[in-house]
Amino acid sequence: MIQPEPHDFSWEHYENLFPARYIHTGQFDQEILKVIEDIKPWAALDIGGGKYGTKALRDVFRVFLLDPFIKHMPFWMDGRFNWDEIGRDQNGETFHLVVLRGSINYLSAEQLKIAASATDRALIANTFLEEPQEYRERPYETIHGDEGLEITRYDPSTQTVTHILKPSKSPRDCPDEIVHQFYYRSPEWFQSILPGVEIIPRGKSATLIWKPNR
Repeated sequence: MIQPEPHDFSWEHYENLFPARYIHTGQFDQEILKVIEDIKPWAALDIGGGKYGTKALRDVFRVFLLDPFIKHMPFWMDGRFNWDEIGRDQNGETFHLVVLRGSINYLSAEQLKIAASATDRALIANTFLEEPQEYRERPYETIHGDEGLEITRYDPSTQTVTHILKPSKSPRDCPDEIVHQFYYRSPEWFQSILPGVEIIPRGKSATLIWKPNR
């Protein structure tokens, strides 16, 4: 069982404590904008968008949040949903676009199926392209310039990644280590859950674009 919520830490502080490369907009955000231009959605669901939401969605007419680890939705969004309120299989709400920016690897297979059933035009997500190294460490810097050591441990037997951040100077009210877990999913696994999904390589990462065959 993965631990998406770090011990003694709230995702409310994600932008301040995690490596800046996860926060800054990049190529994946440009790909979100391309999908928006293609399908022209007027309603989007941001799954795991966090305290500030996925900025690439700001020009969509109506945007909603699904993120159980955030107390308050971003001020610019139109509402929020829980897992039992979305998707055709749940007799819930559907959206033209579902976005999973940095969040798809936290979902169970059942949650991903629900996310897919919640769109009638497109789902887009970013993920690993290759299986992670079993152990890796590298320095990191936050958007505020604070430094630390980032460690990842991958267990092939469970396909889970344990992610550890060790700030050089622990911020007030935060632990000396921030530890949480997520899944590694292979391209074949995604294809089994999202038949026909397009997998676009981006170095060691990939963008997934799936459109329902309806």
